[in-house]
Amino acid sequence: MEVSADLNFLDYAKLESAAVELQPFQHRIVTDVILPERVSSVSAGFPPMLVRGSFPPRDLKCGAAFLGLVAELESSRFRCVVSKKFEVELEPYPTVVTARGICTVKHDGKIHPDLPDKIVTVLLYLNESWDDRRGRLRLLRSASLEDYFVEIPPLMGTMLIFKRCDWSWHGFEPLDAARRSLQLNWVTS
Repeated sequence: MEVSADLNFLDYAKLESAAVELQPFQHRIVTDVILPERVSSVSAGFPPMLVRGSFPPRDLKCGAAFLGLVAELESSRFRCVVSKKFEVELEPYPTVVTARGICTVKHDGKIHPDLPDKIVTVLLYLNESWDDRRGRLRLLRSASLEDYFVEIPPLMGTMLIFKRCDWSWHGFEPLDAARRSLQLNWVTS
């Protein structure tokens, strides 16, 4: 697996200036977080996926730029920005990174607040377009998909970061479609 030599994929000015919303749970949404000159190479390097599921990038056939983006998400620079914004020390915790490319009505979109072993979740969407109303992630006030306070289209370079809590409910209207994303979690073990 060849990884891009430099870690210069993310717009840190946007990451550092975006406010953390506190209600109903700590989160922030940053659009166009991938540098414009990197979008096409990241998109081209997204691994082909023919089945649903979450897969570690090391187990997939990824392009160098895609792997460079993954490496940057796992970098100390990115970790420090997230730690500072969410006022949580993430350095002692390991990360888990997975890529998703397919979602199905039967298995995906279910409402949940993430498992307790997750500390902070980062979702980075990598779809060049998204016209369907379904598949847009909803951040929820309760365990009802209709009780949402924001709906996030899974468009290229849109990043959601949130601090996991018992009420960090999220989900989406399910569909059978390609829906590309990267997920990074800092976990307790």
